[in-house]
Amino acid sequence: MALGPNTGESATAKGSPGAVVAAGTKDLLLTDAFVITMNPTRDVITNGYVWIRGDSIHKVGTMASLGETGGVERRSMGDHVIMPGLINTHNHISSFGLRAMQDWRGFPGDSAMYAGLRVLDGEGGYLGSAVGLLEQLQGGITTCKALEAGSDELMLGCVRASEESGARVAIARYGMDAADNAAPNLIVPEDVRDTVDGAIQSLDFLRSKVTSPLVTVSPDAFSVMRVSKEMMLALHEYAVKHNLRFGMHAGATENEQKECLAKNGIRIVPYLDSLGVLNPRLLIGHGSWFDLDECTLVAKRGAAISHCSVNNGGRSLVKEWLELGIKVGIGTDGPTSNNSQDLWEVAKFAIYNQRIRHRGWGSSETALELLTIRGAEAIGMADRIGSLEAGKAADLICIDTIRPTLSPTTSLLSNLIKAHDRSAVRHVMVNGAMVINDGQHRSFDSRKLCRDLSKWAERAQTKSGLLQHYKSSSPFRYI
Repeated sequence: MALGPNTGESATAKGSPGAVVAAGTKDLLLTDAFVITMNPTRDVITNGYVWIRGDSIHKVGTMASLGETGGVERRSMGDHVIMPGLINTHNHISSFGLRAMQDWRGFPGDSAMYAGLRVLDGEGGYLGSAVGLLEQLQGGITTCKALEAGSDELMLGCVRASEESGARVAIARYGMDAADNAAPNLIVPEDVRDTVDGAIQSLDFLRSKVTSPLVTVSPDAFSVMRVSKEMMLALHEYAVKHNLRFGMHAGATENEQKECLAKNGIRIVPYLDSLGVLNPRLLIGHGSWFDLDECTLVAKRGAAISHCSVNNGGRSLVKEWLELGIKVGIGTDGPTSNNSQDLWEVAKFAIYNQRIRHRGWGSSETALELLTIRGAEAIGMADRIGSLEAGKAADLICIDTIRPTLSPTTSLLSNLIKAHDRSAVRHVMVNGAMVINDGQHRSFDSRKLCRDLSKWAERAQTKSGLLQHYKSSSPFRYI
């Protein structure tokens, strides 16, 4: 049964003894928990409460300070961590029907990416987005930035799934139109190439179709080398005009830097600065191949970076970015390149990858910051989410600590990052609504969605030739 934030209902779900549902317009008091606040002083309350009123946090504190609460509905969350919902700052939710596409290297034609984009339709966009958001919610992600491209039909499927999921989703409709590029392999094929007018019209159309306050649509440029100067400036101007965020992939590979130098005579960050798009509105996806001068310029202009630690491997500059004062979040990236949407894993990689160059650097506390409040800062939402503080949105997760991976509980902060099992996330609340209750989504039929997506994927991947290529290029024999 779907339980929205204004139902006024409260009950205990079957399953774990700590199962809860949102109280809606009534207050709901979650007590007896280990509370990781991520507030400015980073308070960790070993026996605390979170008081929710409607869609917001009313109070957070120790059980000893709670006092009289009258008739407020209470749910004991003993043996649970309560902490802010995780923030995935870089993802591609509509392409979950193409999961593992990076394994299809050597696909004939212009690229597997474009072959996949040609078969992504409204059904695939909806099913992929729904499954992708369900996977993220069940792992504790309450907010994600989703960079998407394709037809309006595809994008509408993405919007619909986002609204039905109950997650907080910042959809970025990105444009790509490179036709004259220093690197021929980066030219965007004409049949999937945007025009400036078409991209702007699509943004207007999609924004007019959004009905949920939790879902937004904003402009992004795909990347420095797949977007013309005219497209880049037009999309940025649209963001400024409508007071929206702006973003792009940049600095993901060494080749991209070489290509930018060959075409523009300067490296990526100075090029973006020369266009006037390097500013606090900008969220850069990746940035792992920036040099120190570029990182310094990013910090000076106030832009943010989303670090995709699994995809970027050992190439990581998180230590330098944080020391420069750059707003840094982390992202799973999409399912075509990082099959897993486990942001806990990404946080662990973000710390461990740094130790290749900086022995002993980083901590579980740093990783928890990247998962929550720093991610909120990177996407420009730290005034609303990212920490458990009075007045902020009630976006939070409840984690069952009676698990082998989280034992002993004397080292919970470390265990959460270095040994965590995301299935320990039992309850997920977004904007005061319990979207995941005892591991189950309030309305999505998980098994049906997964089966439907697999059926769609088999049809679409066969039509595009991707499935045949995947099987024929494997050293294993399909019979």
